Amino acid sequence: MHKLLVQFYATPHELADFLRELLSLDLTLVTMELSPFLIQLASSKADLEVSRLQKASQVMVFHEPPVTSCENWNQFLDANRDGLFLWMGRLDQQVLSQSWLSAQSTSEQVIKRWRKVANILKRRTSAGVWIASLLNKDAGFYKQFRFTEGALKLFDEGCRIAPPAGNNLVFLRNPSPDC
Repeated sequence: MHKLLVQFYATPHELADFLRELLSLDLTLVTMELSPFLIQLASSKADLEVSRLQKASQVMVFHEPPVTSCENWNQFLDANRDGLFLWMGRLDQQVLSQSWLSAQSTSEQVIKRWRKVANILKRRTSAGVWIASLLNKDAGFYKQFRFTEGALKLFDEGCRIAPPAGNNLVFLRNPSPDC
């Protein structure tokens, strides 16, 4: 199995801009809500406005039109195995949560095509965040997490960056020793 994963922090507007760029590359985008299950093809830039995207929890991207006659999330995934998945982090009450872009396929060619899309995202982001333990205040640098300029601006303005897991603190700049 071949896999791709990019974990990153981005504002809702930056996520919308990224998706509009993908739409301009003649890729097919589908917005998804899980409960109740609802999928909608995003065929225009208006479909990718922040206000519309906030209703969806994720977007899937395809090179070919996907099968949409599915009753639930599992059926949709089974019918559309080679899509690129974007889980959109949220900005709620001055807390920015993580987004991620991922794909897996038995086809190396599929993953190679999705890596080109991931590279578009990587050009929009910087690599590396610091994560500090609340228990012992130790902080480590994690290069695999990325962030956009907008996320950095929010951080600098006092927005909290939600940890990917656990009860830690995330910093987009090197934290002070007494974090």
